[in-house]
Amino acid sequence: MRFVAGLVVGGALGYLAGAQAGRDRYEQIEALRRRAVDRLRPSEEATFEPGLEFNPDFSPTAEEIAADLRGEAPSA
Repeated sequence: MRFVAGLVVGGALGYLAGAQAGRDRYEQIEALRRRAVDRLRPSEEATFEPGLEFNPDFSPTAEEIAADLRGEAPSA
């Protein structure tokens, strides 16, 4: 009977220690996630840059598309 009591007490202490260690690690991961989300979330302030409106008549040529994909500046 002493063996069973020791097993139950040891199991309970191990569970409590593991749960606390797991909670600490969870808090670290959650803090990291919150920082990453805050960094990725757009600011509340709306920004507008003139000239970047949607233009339904814009039709780039294949050369312009290829230059854009290569990162080259557009030709004027």
